[in-house]
Amino acid sequence: MKFVSPAGVKKVQTDMTPMIDVVFQLMVFFLFTFKIAPVEGEIGVNMPAITAGSSAQKQDVTIERVPIKLLAGNSGGLDQVMLGERFLGGGEQALRSLSQVLKDTYAGPGGVVNDVEVEVDADRQLRYHWVIRATNAIMYAGIDAINFRDPKIDPRHK
Repeated sequence: MKFVSPAGVKKVQTDMTPMIDVVFQLMVFFLFTFKIAPVEGEIGVNMPAITAGSSAQKQDVTIERVPIKLLAGNSGGLDQVMLGERFLGGGEQALRSLSQVLKDTYAGPGGVVNDVEVEVDADRQLRYHWVIRATNAIMYAGIDAINFRDPKIDPRHK
């Protein structure tokens, strides 16, 4: 059975020009409004410059590693701060003590700290802002070399 269109009915044709115009307008809009955002969590690293005639293998620099443990309370607050085996207390006061002890112990002439690396071991339950405050306290003491232990990778983490 063949279908025949009734007499006088024309085939409908769509005009593609307006659709192409809209697509180009959208492309131009997104191109002009697109802003490249910096990558989140990017941390600037300052590496020491190697002078001519010296190599990294020749330098016998011993870096002292300072372990810091941040223990969380039941509500995720900072309950205890341990600098090695030394108990510094908890909360904001412990972070001030941490900064002062680091400054007194490791700062050289002019308050410059060299060849010291802090290794922070934070509980998983600890709220993130306490980790940031601890990092700020360490940097306030003049120490820029800060590492964080990853509990998934580091077998020493308990």
